[in-house]
Amino acid sequence: MSIATSAVSDAGKVLSRQHVINILRILGKAGHAPVEKAAIAQELGLGPENLSRVLHMMGNARLLERTTYGKKAFFAITRDGSSALAKHEAASPPPPVENRFTKVNQELAETSFGLLRIAWRTCNSVRMVRPVR
Repeated sequence: MSIATSAVSDAGKVLSRQHVINILRILGKAGHAPVEKAAIAQELGLGPENLSRVLHMMGNARLLERTTYGKKAFFAITRDGSSALAKHEAASPPPPVENRFTKVNQELAETSFGLLRIAWRTCNSVRMVRPVR
């Protein structure tokens, strides 16, 4: 899909694109308060070119509004964006949020379990000898 700067994109087609729903979720959490483009990029781990392309497409579909303050760009969800997100969320529950802390906790639990298993094997392999009196 090419991006025509003056054309309004079909919201249904835009919603099926990668990252669009996640961007709407981020903006939806903020309510109608603007969110800086850098914060969206950091949250999703997207490069600036890819994020700009997706945000531009979403703006053409009237899912979000862009505001600039100096050199910084801020985005806020529109009513159309809120209603599209609500319809999507009602149709399918959101996937579990996985962030770096979830992964670290999982690795820590696996490591702790492994250490407990080693300690248990060690204790069971050592024969307890009663001291002779």
